[in-house]
Amino acid sequence: MSVQDLRHRLESLRERLDEQPALAPREREEIRALIDKIEDRLRTGDTTSHSGLTHGVSLSAERFEADHPGVAGALRGIGVALANIGI
Repeated sequence: MSVQDLRHRLESLRERLDEQPALAPREREEIRALIDKIEDRLRTGDTTSHSGLTHGVSLSAERFEADHPGVAGALRGIGVALANIGI
């Protein structure tokens, strides 16, 4: 996977958030903050390993699995994309 694929996955997750009315505002903000952190890393070109960021994506995916499996799946895909580009 490439950085472009990661960007596409981030955009898909943003769209999915808009389609999930059951998400609490706090949950929605948590995911948006995570997306922003990843996009900041991409914008600055910082693709060095950052286990805290990938760990945060994994934890979020686990947390949303039961109630929001689509969001969880999107987060897992982002985690894989991060790992594949070395972040």
